[in-house]
Formats: sequence, C-alpha cells, structure tokens
Amino acid sequence: MYSQEMLGVAMSVEQVEFNPLTLELKIKNLHLPDDGGKTLLSLGELYLNIGVKRYSPCLQYCT
Repeated sequence: MYSQEMLGVAMSVEQVEFNPLTLELKIKNLHLPDDGGKTLLSLGELYLNIGVKRYSPCLQYCT
C-alpha cells in the first residue's frame, strides 16, 4: 500500500464510495496507526464534496 511505503505503517479503510456525477467521496472507518501500533488517526466517516462551479456559455441564436 502507498501509506505503508510512505509512512512505514499500513492504513486500513473499510469502504470507499465515489460518485463521479456529484464529485462526492465517502470513506468509512479509516484507521492509521503510528509506528508502535497505537492509533494515530481514526475516522468513522469522512465525507468530501468537491464543489466545482461550471460556467456554461450562453448561446444566442440569430434568426
């Protein structure tokens, strides 16, 4: 795993959900131990909503 290579510990995640239409990301039960095995970071649920504003061009029709 990438976290194990970078941090020297293995991060565990129970479930990851991503909705590409709404750009929502949910991560459930994330656990990151320290070098000694004690809990460094523990999250029950992490929710990210990546809000991207889109400006659609206005189309005008000439008749």
